[in-house]
Amino acid sequence: MPRSGLNTQAVVDAAARLADAQGLERMTLKQLAAELKVRPPSLFSHVHGSADLRRQLQLRALRLMAARVGRAAIGRAGDDAVIAAATAMRDFAREHPGLYPASLQAPPSDDAELTAAAEQFTSIFF
Repeated sequence: MPRSGLNTQAVVDAAARLADAQGLERMTLKQLAAELKVRPPSLFSHVHGSADLRRQLQLRALRLMAARVGRAAIGRAGDDAVIAAATAMRDFAREHPGLYPASLQAPPSDDAELTAAAEQFTSIFF
């Protein structure tokens, strides 16, 4: 039975914090379970293994970065828009050193949700 209050959002939140603290590639499900004070098998009620967790983190990274860059660039044009967008991306990378690399990976062509998130981000620039 899953721990009360533990849901997919809480698992991804904790994973994002861990990734930012120690790096996405170094984070393990065992560490994540310890952070959440559950046994590793309990995570599988919320994420379907490390590949699914990384997918969730990539989705979060793309959405957060699209929102931040979009807010920074809105109402601007030309060089001012490019500088604002680049500054927002740099700030995101500094604040989220674990999530940022996840945003740079191309989504699998068969993952409509990730592809849509990536397109939302890239549409800011075109």
